[in-house]
Amino acid sequence: MTDSATHFDVVIVGGGLVGATTAIALAPLGLKIAVIEPFAIDSNQQPSFDDRSVALSFGSAQILNEFGIWEFLSSHAFPISNIHVSDKSHFGMCRLSAAEFDKSALGYVVENRSVGLVLKQCFERHNNISIISSYAVTKVEQLEDNCSLFLESKKLSTESDQYVQQHDQATPYTKQVSAKLVIAADGTNSSIANLLNIKKQRFDYPNTAAICNIATERKPDGWAYERFTEAGPIALLPLVRNRYSVVWSIKSDSKHDIQSLTDNEFIAELQKCFGHRAGKITRVGERSCYPLQSQLLDQYYSNRIIFVGNALHTGHPVAGQGFNLGLRDVALITELVAIAAHYDCDLGSPALRDLYQTNREIDIIQTLSMTDLLARGFSQTNKVVAVMRNIMLQGLDNVSLLKQVFANHAMGLRHDLPFLARGGKLKECYRQPLAFTFLDRAERQLSSVNK
Repeated sequence: MTDSATHFDVVIVGGGLVGATTAIALAPLGLKIAVIEPFAIDSNQQPSFDDRSVALSFGSAQILNEFGIWEFLSSHAFPISNIHVSDKSHFGMCRLSAAEFDKSALGYVVENRSVGLVLKQCFERHNNISIISSYAVTKVEQLEDNCSLFLESKKLSTESDQYVQQHDQATPYTKQVSAKLVIAADGTNSSIANLLNIKKQRFDYPNTAAICNIATERKPDGWAYERFTEAGPIALLPLVRNRYSVVWSIKSDSKHDIQSLTDNEFIAELQKCFGHRAGKITRVGERSCYPLQSQLLDQYYSNRIIFVGNALHTGHPVAGQGFNLGLRDVALITELVAIAAHYDCDLGSPALRDLYQTNREIDIIQTLSMTDLLARGFSQTNKVVAVMRNIMLQGLDNVSLLKQVFANHAMGLRHDLPFLARGGKLKECYRQPLAFTFLDRAERQLSSVNK
């Protein structure tokens, strides 16, 4: 991209999992798109594409399929055919099977690095996406008909392998871009939200997530496990090459103890906490730890800037809903932008922004509340609470209607989700009720302005 090509239809801040997916989703609309990312898309320093894994619901796979991503990603994805949920030292448990619901899989597990490679491959198929890497947004200027972003260059320090800001006092901003619509997908500590001083509701859990891959004597065979313990939940997700991805929620004050363990000591401790349902653990890969928190911005948008993914909401990783929730944000914003572009409306119109918040806030609040309830409720040692949650698990396992509702949530197949998240096609969104609602609101808003 040349410095003169500074105006775009849509600018996406953040080239991680959600930001890159958003760009690829919007590309077929023929819009001029830019992605601003402080790291090179294929850089090992890109935190979204590290050694962690992502759990994709069945509904998320449908979304990625409509975006043209799944055909390249499916070979890297391990299907989840069964889910086993249990409460350590208690009687309650619940099992879900894809066969029960006539589905090929309940979901899939993919390593983040594989997702990064596939997204880069998909980027290269679209010549209307400009990647502005090694730049960060340091100033935002919102005008009536567009939004301008001022960028400063970033340079990789060979000493620390971290990007550092290069600030020239004579030229404070090295690049400026503008767009009708800006989509902020720059993660939990969103620089855009910080620049706009947007308030947020935040809760820091007294837990840290220990992440690693393990091998067991028994092949995963499509089984995923969620085991609740007093310290926090342990998730085992099946991976390719007969491995599991482990997300182990531990007390934050135990973080250094866990990190200091030898591999054999770590295996013994994990085996003790999880049990032998997945077989004997034989090997463990590189371990890393991440703090756990839940947060939600007070605003879903600010003028022509809309927030998606972790930039808008971050939840506890229990039940693996984070990326799936972000994909549903992308599904809706893609549908709204497609409708606006099709009917030659302003991509950053108040109608679009209002409908985005109206149609996303229930799903987001419900999902964050559910994961918070699971994380806190299953770590309670109170005997009455323990009995109640185990009765709930048994009810989910034995009452078909409850199990169906639970499965629909887990698979991302609820009827109240965005059209594209329910298997809808982008080419059909112009005839959906949302399109007529958008046109009606846009017309009324335009009429009020012209009075």
